Amino acid sequence: MNDRPPVIELVTPGELNAKAARSIRENRGFYRVIGFVAIIMGLAAIALPGLASVAVELMLGAILAIGGLAQIINAFMARRGTAKVTSSLLLGLMGLIAGGLLLAYPWLGLITLTLVMSGYFLASGFTRLYFATTLRPTDRWGWLLASGVASLALALLILTGLPLTATWAVGILFAVDSFFYGMALLGIVSGSRAYLGSDI
Repeated sequence: MNDRPPVIELVTPGELNAKAARSIRENRGFYRVIGFVAIIMGLAAIALPGLASVAVELMLGAILAIGGLAQIINAFMARRGTAKVTSSLLLGLMGLIAGGLLLAYPWLGLITLTLVMSGYFLASGFTRLYFATTLRPTDRWGWLLASGVASLALALLILTGLPLTATWAVGILFAVDSFFYGMALLGIVSGSRAYLGSDI
């Protein structure tokens, strides 16, 4: 019987970075296409925020409805205990109903999404303000404070402008996220080229 402990091969951060960079280089075409598509979608959403808002709302409704239906089917097909089947069935019904309501009433769905988004910004803003006060003696704590104030201001802007803000808020946030996601992907490709020192 071998009592020797297993040998664990340690990988340095530099080796991990090199592997990641090589993987990106090998799939650079895919990353570039996705990056450019995301940028184009972001710019289109900025130009047409109302249409983008409705598209995001309908897409979320479809995802919830399809996911709920799949869970209902799975609940009937799975051979599990009665409690597990019942909970899975209820969750599926909730997802199906929520998705159906979003698809049937997109305007009310947009207002609901806008309210949820505003609540997130309020919670995020107060949280950042709290952490900013705890970090006050440190350098650059003001950046976190400014970030919290900006989140609160955005939440109040959206809430005080309802229901009109529901026509653009979701679309604009999707546009900003999509645009910077695309820029990040293109930056990753360029960064991997610089890291490996090779022409890709």
